Amino acid sequence: LNCTIYHQMSAEKSTAPLKTDEIDTAVKAVIEEFIVDKAEYVHSKVQEWCNKIVENCTKKFLEMTDAPSKYITSCVILQNKGIGVHAASACHWDATTDSSTTVKHENPEMICIVTVYNIYVGDLE
Repeated sequence: LNCTIYHQMSAEKSTAPLKTDEIDTAVKAVIEEFIVDKAEYVHSKVQEWCNKIVENCTKKFLEMTDAPSKYITSCVILQNKGIGVHAASACHWDATTDSSTTVKHENPEMICIVTVYNIYVGDLE
């Protein structure tokens, strides 16, 4: 499990929190960049792939908005051998500004599951 939290501001981007569909689109693009061309599951490369996916997702989010948000991104890559995986999470937050989403990509060799928590930290006075 990799957890990366970034916060960065610049003048030209929106300050609105990212919407779930925007996060999904960004995550899918990153997964395609790192997983789609991988024809086979290589156990020794999985940690590297997970790290790159998590880091690049967060970089994409920062390129999209300057909302004062924290992004918590996790990535799991499994060999696609018909085994099951179950996961759950619970959050207590402001549903008008905070969100979570999970994106799953599957090919004949592997399954990639990326979960993103987007927590807005603006106006905490």
